[in-house]
Amino acid sequence: MSGDDARDEALDDAWARIVAGYDQQIDDADRVGHRRPSRGADDAPDEAQGAGADVETALQYQPAPWDDEGHYVPPPPPPLPRPRGAAGLAWAGVAGGPLVVFVAAALGWTLSTLLMSGCVLGFVGGIVFLIMSIDDDKRDGWDDGAQI
Repeated sequence: MSGDDARDEALDDAWARIVAGYDQQIDDADRVGHRRPSRGADDAPDEAQGAGADVETALQYQPAPWDDEGHYVPPPPPPLPRPRGAAGLAWAGVAGGPLVVFVAAALGWTLSTLLMSGCVLGFVGGIVFLIMSIDDDKRDGWDDGAQI
């Protein structure tokens, strides 16, 4: 029997044990502390033992719990800049115009033609102003896509 056949037979035996014990209940308290020893670069497995020698150790291997790992916590984001002047007025028109119309519709109020026109013009004018005020320097090439 060659080395590959013995290795394949050891793997088949290991799979057979795993499948045979599939319906058994595992008590995790019994397995705590059973870890496979780490190997250094010079601790290579002995060829005479074959690949099947570590099967029992591999079956008892228990990964480290998630609590042991450090998790990345990103720093808090910087505060949003406050729009000032014309940009603040444009944002007020973009947000305030539809808000007034929706609140009036929800409460059943009838808005005057002048107030309704002001809400629509504030919204459209704010959108146009904000689009026109985008600096061409900040754009990323020909497609105006996202900047990273």
